[in-house]
Amino acid sequence: MMYTCEKHGEHKISRYAKSMANPCPICRRATLLPCRFQKADLNDFITGEGLEAQNWLQGPMQNNLLILGPSGTGKTHLASAITIAIPDPCVLAKLITAREMSQAIIAKGTDKEFSERAFLIIDEIGRSFHTPAEQDRMFDVVNSRYNEMLPTVFVSNLKPEDLRPAWGDALTGRIMDGAKIILMRGEDRRIVNKIGPSRVRSDTSSDASSVVRSNAPSDAAE
Repeated sequence: MMYTCEKHGEHKISRYAKSMANPCPICRRATLLPCRFQKADLNDFITGEGLEAQNWLQGPMQNNLLILGPSGTGKTHLASAITIAIPDPCVLAKLITAREMSQAIIAKGTDKEFSERAFLIIDEIGRSFHTPAEQDRMFDVVNSRYNEMLPTVFVSNLKPEDLRPAWGDALTGRIMDGAKIILMRGEDRRIVNKIGPSRVRSDTSSDASSVVRSNAPSDAAE
Protein backbone atom coordinates (compact mmCIF):
# COMPACT_ATOMS: atom_id res chain seq x y z
CA MET A 1 0.00 0.00 0.00
CA MET A 2 1.01 3.61 -0.52
CA TYR A 3 1.42 6.47 1.97
CA THR A 4 2.01 10.15 1.26
CA CYS A 5 4.45 11.86 3.62
CA GLU A 6 4.44 15.65 3.86
CA LYS A 7 8.24 15.69 3.75
CA HIS A 8 9.10 12.85 1.41
CA GLY A 9 6.08 12.36 -0.85
CA GLU A 10 4.45 9.06 -1.74
CA HIS A 11 6.07 5.80 -0.65
CA LYS A 12 5.15 2.17 -0.46
CA ILE A 13 4.71 1.02 3.14
CA SER A 14 4.28 -2.30 4.88
CA ARG A 15 1.05 -3.43 6.54
CA TYR A 16 2.81 -3.28 9.88
CA ALA A 17 3.70 0.40 9.36
CA LYS A 18 0.11 1.32 8.52
CA SER A 19 -0.83 1.52 12.20
CA MET A 20 2.08 3.82 13.09
CA ALA A 21 1.72 7.55 13.71
CA ASN A 22 4.20 8.19 10.90
CA PRO A 23 4.54 5.16 8.60
CA CYS A 24 6.92 6.90 6.17
CA PRO A 25 9.98 4.59 5.88
CA ILE A 26 12.37 7.51 5.30
CA CYS A 27 11.20 9.32 8.44
CA ARG A 28 11.44 6.14 10.51
CA ARG A 29 14.94 5.34 9.28
CA ALA A 30 16.17 8.89 9.86
CA THR A 31 15.11 8.83 13.52
CA LEU A 32 17.40 5.83 14.08
CA LEU A 33 20.45 7.81 12.96
CA PRO A 34 22.54 10.36 14.90
CA CYS A 35 21.12 13.89 14.59
CA ARG A 36 24.01 15.00 12.37
CA PHE A 37 23.11 12.48 9.68
CA GLN A 38 19.32 12.37 9.78
CA LYS A 39 19.06 14.43 6.59
CA ALA A 40 21.74 12.53 4.70
CA ASP A 41 20.93 12.01 1.04
CA LEU A 42 22.67 10.14 -1.76
CA ASN A 43 22.33 13.29 -3.85
CA ASP A 44 24.70 15.05 -1.44
CA PHE A 45 27.53 13.33 -3.30
CA ILE A 46 27.85 14.97 -6.69
CA THR A 47 30.90 13.18 -8.09
CA GLY A 48 29.81 9.56 -8.11
CA GLU A 49 29.55 8.02 -4.65
CA GLY A 50 25.79 8.46 -4.35
CA LEU A 51 25.22 6.89 -7.76
CA GLU A 52 27.56 4.00 -6.96
CA ALA A 53 25.69 3.38 -3.71
CA GLN A 54 22.31 3.63 -5.46
CA ASN A 55 23.39 1.09 -8.06
CA TRP A 56 24.45 -1.28 -5.29
CA LEU A 57 21.10 -0.82 -3.52
CA GLN A 58 19.29 -1.73 -6.74
CA GLY A 59 21.21 -5.01 -6.99
CA PRO A 60 20.36 -8.41 -5.50
CA MET A 61 21.38 -7.23 -2.00
CA GLN A 62 23.22 -10.45 -1.19
CA ASN A 63 26.76 -9.08 -1.16
CA ASN A 64 28.54 -6.58 1.04
CA LEU A 65 29.56 -2.98 0.44
CA LEU A 66 32.77 -1.45 1.77
CA ILE A 67 33.16 2.31 2.15
CA LEU A 68 36.85 3.07 2.64
CA GLY A 69 38.79 6.30 2.98
CA PRO A 70 40.59 8.75 5.28
CA SER A 71 38.84 10.45 8.18
CA GLY A 72 36.54 13.32 7.27
CA THR A 73 35.83 12.31 3.66
CA GLY A 74 32.13 11.59 4.21
CA LYS A 75 32.08 7.84 4.83
CA THR A 76 29.54 7.86 7.66
CA HIS A 77 27.44 10.44 5.81
CA LEU A 78 27.28 8.14 2.80
CA ALA A 79 26.48 5.13 4.99
CA SER A 80 23.65 7.09 6.62
CA ALA A 81 22.28 8.11 3.21
CA ILE A 82 22.29 4.44 2.21
CA THR A 83 20.36 3.60 5.37
CA ILE A 84 17.61 6.05 4.40
CA ALA A 85 17.55 5.04 0.72
CA ILE A 86 16.99 1.28 1.09
CA PRO A 87 14.32 0.39 -1.51
CA ASP A 88 12.41 -2.15 0.61
CA PRO A 89 9.98 -0.19 2.87
CA CYS A 90 9.90 -3.06 5.35
CA VAL A 91 13.63 -2.91 6.08
CA LEU A 92 15.00 -0.75 8.90
CA ALA A 93 18.79 -0.80 8.87
CA LYS A 94 20.99 -0.71 11.94
CA LEU A 95 24.03 1.61 11.87
CA ILE A 96 26.49 1.00 14.68
CA THR A 97 30.22 1.26 15.30
CA ALA A 98 32.28 -1.89 15.67
CA ARG A 99 33.08 -1.05 19.28
CA GLU A 100 29.45 -0.31 20.16
CA MET A 101 28.36 -3.59 18.59
CA SER A 102 30.92 -5.53 20.60
CA GLN A 103 29.81 -3.85 23.82
CA ALA A 104 26.14 -4.54 23.03
CA ILE A 105 26.85 -8.23 22.44
CA ILE A 106 28.61 -8.45 25.80
CA ALA A 107 25.77 -6.67 27.59
CA LYS A 108 23.01 -8.78 26.01
CA GLY A 109 24.88 -12.07 25.91
CA THR A 110 23.89 -12.64 22.28
CA ASP A 111 24.67 -11.28 18.82
CA LYS A 112 21.23 -12.08 17.41
CA GLU A 113 20.32 -8.39 16.97
CA PHE A 114 23.23 -8.01 14.56
CA SER A 115 23.68 -11.44 13.00
CA GLU A 116 20.01 -11.68 11.98
CA ARG A 117 19.30 -8.04 11.11
CA ALA A 118 18.06 -7.70 7.52
CA PHE A 119 20.46 -4.83 6.83
CA LEU A 120 23.45 -3.87 8.98
CA ILE A 121 26.02 -1.06 8.71
CA ILE A 122 29.16 -1.43 10.83
CA ASP A 123 31.11 1.81 11.16
CA GLU A 124 34.64 2.52 12.37
CA ILE A 125 36.26 -0.83 11.75
CA GLY A 126 39.85 0.21 12.34
CA ARG A 127 43.29 -1.20 11.88
CA SER A 128 43.10 -3.77 14.65
CA PHE A 129 40.82 -5.24 17.29
CA HIS A 130 41.48 -4.33 20.90
CA THR A 131 41.22 -7.94 22.11
CA PRO A 132 41.00 -11.41 20.53
CA ALA A 133 37.51 -11.71 22.03
CA GLU A 134 36.42 -8.55 20.18
CA GLN A 135 37.67 -10.02 16.91
CA ASP A 136 35.85 -13.30 17.65
CA ARG A 137 32.58 -11.42 18.19
CA MET A 138 33.01 -9.61 14.89
CA PHE A 139 33.79 -12.86 13.09
CA ASP A 140 30.69 -14.56 14.53
CA VAL A 141 28.43 -11.75 13.28
CA VAL A 142 30.07 -11.55 9.86
CA ASN A 143 30.10 -15.32 9.42
CA SER A 144 26.41 -15.67 10.31
CA ARG A 145 25.45 -12.90 7.90
CA TYR A 146 27.70 -14.35 5.20
CA ASN A 147 26.05 -17.76 5.48
CA GLU A 148 22.56 -16.26 5.38
CA MET A 149 23.51 -13.89 2.52
CA LEU A 150 22.43 -10.78 4.43
CA PRO A 151 23.85 -7.48 3.13
CA THR A 152 26.30 -5.61 5.33
CA VAL A 153 27.99 -2.25 4.82
CA PHE A 154 31.44 -1.89 6.36
CA VAL A 155 32.96 1.55 6.93
CA SER A 156 36.68 1.89 7.59
CA ASN A 157 39.64 4.23 7.20
CA LEU A 158 41.78 1.36 5.91
CA LYS A 159 43.05 1.05 2.35
CA PRO A 160 41.95 -2.05 0.39
CA GLU A 161 45.45 -3.56 0.55
CA ASP A 162 45.52 -3.17 4.35
CA LEU A 163 42.33 -5.10 5.08
CA ARG A 164 43.76 -8.62 5.21
CA PRO A 165 46.77 -7.73 7.42
CA ALA A 166 44.47 -5.89 9.83
CA TRP A 167 41.49 -8.26 9.92
CA GLY A 168 42.99 -11.67 9.15
CA ASP A 169 42.27 -14.08 6.32
CA ALA A 170 39.04 -15.63 7.58
CA LEU A 171 37.23 -12.39 8.39
CA THR A 172 38.49 -10.52 5.33
CA GLY A 173 37.58 -13.37 3.01
CA ARG A 174 33.96 -13.37 4.16
CA ILE A 175 33.66 -9.59 4.03
CA MET A 176 35.24 -9.27 0.59
CA ASP A 177 33.55 -12.20 -1.18
CA GLY A 178 31.57 -10.54 -3.98
CA ALA A 179 31.73 -7.17 -2.21
CA LYS A 180 31.66 -3.78 -3.88
CA ILE A 181 34.08 -1.09 -2.73
CA ILE A 182 33.55 2.65 -2.78
CA LEU A 183 36.83 4.43 -2.11
CA MET A 184 36.49 7.94 -0.70
CA ARG A 185 39.32 10.39 -1.29
CA GLY A 186 40.28 13.89 -0.29
CA GLU A 187 41.27 15.81 2.80
CA ASP A 188 39.47 15.93 6.12
CA ARG A 189 36.75 18.51 5.45
CA ARG A 190 36.38 19.28 9.13
CA ILE A 191 39.99 20.51 9.16
CA VAL A 192 39.96 22.10 5.70
CA ASN A 193 36.98 24.24 6.70
CA LYS A 194 39.06 25.67 9.55
CA ILE A 195 42.58 26.06 8.16
CA GLY A 196 42.21 25.64 4.38
CA PRO A 197 43.42 22.91 2.04
CA SER A 198 46.99 21.66 2.23
CA ARG A 199 49.45 22.52 -0.50
CA VAL A 200 50.17 18.90 -1.25
CA ARG A 201 47.40 16.43 -2.11
CA SER A 202 47.91 12.68 -2.37
CA ASP A 203 46.30 10.61 -5.10
CA THR A 204 47.16 7.02 -4.25
CA SER A 205 45.96 4.42 -6.72
CA SER A 206 43.92 1.43 -5.56
CA ASP A 207 42.80 -1.94 -6.81
CA ALA A 208 39.27 -1.34 -5.48
CA SER A 209 36.46 -2.60 -7.70
CA SER A 210 34.89 0.86 -7.66
CA VAL A 211 36.98 4.00 -7.13
CA VAL A 212 35.17 7.32 -6.91
CA ARG A 213 36.04 10.74 -5.61
CA SER A 214 34.20 12.43 -2.79
CA ASN A 215 32.73 15.90 -3.10
CA ALA A 216 30.15 15.85 -0.33
CA PRO A 217 29.12 19.08 1.42
CA SER A 218 31.28 20.25 4.28
CA ASP A 219 28.88 18.91 6.92
CA ALA A 220 29.03 15.48 5.31
CA ALA A 221 32.35 14.61 6.87
CA GLU A 222 32.55 11.29 8.63
